[in-house]
Amino acid sequence: MMIKQKANNYTPDFIVHPGVTLSETLGSIGMSQTELAKRIFRPEKAISEIINGSKSITPETAIQLERALGIPASFWNNLEKNYQELKAKTEARGALTEEVELAEKYPYPEMVKNGWLQPATRWEEKIENLLSFFAVDRLSLINNVMPTAFRQHNGRSISPYSIQAWLRKGLIDSRNIDTQPFDRQKLDNLSNKFKSLSGESPSVIVDKLTTSLSECGIALVFTQDLPNTYVCGAARWITPEKAMIQLSLRGSYADIMWFTFYHELGHLLLHSKKKHFVDLTNTNNGSGEEKEASNFASEQLIPSQKLSDFISTTKEVNAVSIKEFANELNIHPGIVVGRLQHEKIIEHKEFNHLRAKYRFTND
Repeated sequence: MMIKQKANNYTPDFIVHPGVTLSETLGSIGMSQTELAKRIFRPEKAISEIINGSKSITPETAIQLERALGIPASFWNNLEKNYQELKAKTEARGALTEEVELAEKYPYPEMVKNGWLQPATRWEEKIENLLSFFAVDRLSLINNVMPTAFRQHNGRSISPYSIQAWLRKGLIDSRNIDTQPFDRQKLDNLSNKFKSLSGESPSVIVDKLTTSLSECGIALVFTQDLPNTYVCGAARWITPEKAMIQLSLRGSYADIMWFTFYHELGHLLLHSKKKHFVDLTNTNNGSGEEKEASNFASEQLIPSQKLSDFISTTKEVNAVSIKEFANELNIHPGIVVGRLQHEKIIEHKEFNHLRAKYRFTND
C-alpha cells in the first residue's frame, strides 16, 4: 500500500551561461572575439553579448560555431538547453520560498513515516516533494483539484491539509489496481456476500475483497490515517467505469471498518458519480445522502428485522447468544456487538472482547 518517490536531482546553487564556455574556448585556441565574428559573418557585438550572458546561442549560431571552432553544434545546443532548463528551475525554486507557510500545514513527518514522501531537511526539497506527490505546480493549486471544506469534528479542529494528503494517497494507490469496467449487476449480486469474509484473517479479507471489487469496477485501498483527519472512509469515481473505496481503519475495530466499507459502497450504488464522499468518524451531518449510505450499511450487515427478532426472542443478550446470532447471519460476532452498542441495547464497553481489531502492518 506504499509508494516511493525518487529523490529530486541535485540542483547547484549557481548556473553558468554558455558564453563562459565560449570565452574559455576562444582563449584556449588564441582566437579573439573579432576574429570569430569575421569567421561566422556575425557582428562582433553579437559575439560579445553571448559571452557576456545577455544573448543565447541559437541553433543557427551553434552550426556556425561548429564550422569555425570544430566543436559539434550539438554540444553548443545542449549547453544552451541545459543552461535554460537550469535557469528556469533555479527561478522556480526561488518562487517556492513563497509557499513555505502553506507547506508547513501539511503533515510532512507523518507522510515520510508512512513512506509516502522522501525525507528532506530543506524547505525547498520538502515543497518539491509535496508538489510531486500532489501533481501540481503550486501548493496553492491543490484546492482547485481536491477541495475540502471540513473545519470541525465533534468540537475538534481537523486539518483539511491532512485530509487532502490522505485522499491523494488513496488516489495514487488506486491507479495501481487494475479493474474491470464497472458492473452494477455483479456488484448487486455480491454486495450482501462480502460480509461473510468478516470471519477470515485480515490478509484473506484484503485479498478476496480487493479481487472481488476489482472485478466489479472498484479499487479498494487502505490508507493509514494522518493526525487531525478523523477520517474513516471515502468514495469517489475515478472514471465513469472505475470507482474507489478508501478506508483508514481508524478506530481499529473490525465492525467499524465493515460498517464504513458498506457505507462507502452505499454511496457508489445510491448516489451521483459526480460527487466525492469523505466520511469522518462518529459524524452525522444530517444530509440525506449520508443517512441513506448509513441505512444501506446497517441493512446489509444486520437487517433491522433480523435484529428486532433477535432482541424480542432472546432471553438474555450474552456472548453465547451474540455468537449464535452472528453465525446465523454469517458475520463476525464483533459486528453484532458493535450494532448492539450503537443501538444502546448493551453498554458501550460490553462484550468488546468479541470485537476483532485490524491494524496496518507498519503500526
